[in-house]
Amino acid sequence: VGWEFRNNSWQWFGGSENVDLRFGYYSSKAKSIDDIAYNAPYYTMVRSAGNDRNDFGNGSRPPDGPYDCLGPEAVTKNTLVVGAITGFANYAGPESAVMSQFSSWGPTDDGRIKPDIVADGVGVFSTSSSADDGYTILDGTSMSAPNVTGSLAVLQSYYKSKSDTFLTSAALKALVIHTAREAGVEKGPDYIHGWGI
Repeated sequence: VGWEFRNNSWQWFGGSENVDLRFGYYSSKAKSIDDIAYNAPYYTMVRSAGNDRNDFGNGSRPPDGPYDCLGPEAVTKNTLVVGAITGFANYAGPESAVMSQFSSWGPTDDGRIKPDIVADGVGVFSTSSSADDGYTILDGTSMSAPNVTGSLAVLQSYYKSKSDTFLTSAALKALVIHTAREAGVEKGPDYIHGWGI
């Protein structure tokens, strides 16, 4: 949605002359994703917030961001949506959460907080398609979402070893949100960092 870099240039894939109305909109696609999550209560879906905030337009149309630039898959209600911050060695308070230049911000059109949480998504060591054993350094919410997913898998494994069952997706999401560390200038959740790191 909005501006996309294709064929070596920025191209508009929006719904109107000035703004893509799909940003923040709870669409039938979002509802379908939520239906899957609702019908599979132990299946925790982790979604990337998107990388649209710094799309700059072409002069005749405005940029996608800074606010209200979440695509349809990032406005779902029953998934955990993850934005990207730069990494840090040690948490030293809310100022530790330095926002990436690209991570999409909320709110959703119906006013909900999204993203739900933020994680390291800048300069992440990851696999590469350059070779069977290739690695590279990447930026994006597609790096922060797997970061969170791996942490959730470890948490689920630990919980299973202690209780012989798994946390439901709703319980796991609640645990993540309520134990997130504060991020940003203002206290509490916001449309930039969600509930925190």
